Amino acid sequence: MRIILDIPGNLYSSVNTKAAQDGLSLDSVTTMLYRSWLNESAAPVVLTEAKQWLVDWMALGAESLRDIPAGPTATVILSRDRDRLERPL
Repeated sequence: MRIILDIPGNLYSSVNTKAAQDGLSLDSVTTMLYRSWLNESAAPVVLTEAKQWLVDWMALGAESLRDIPAGPTATVILSRDRDRLERPL
């Protein structure tokens, strides 16, 4: 099957040079890279990065909550004030 790819010129030159040094055609290099990419399991790496991000995010949240002052939250204060305004006279 024939395909047309748009890749940067400097990348094409580098790949072409490397393929020539290794005695390979661009067709064989492209086919080899596609096969290698399909056989690799990239999903666990992405999941690991996502899990690490979540762990870091939760740690940051816990750290930010560590120094909050004791007492009611802003939500509780606003709720109390709202109730105060709705009392019948």
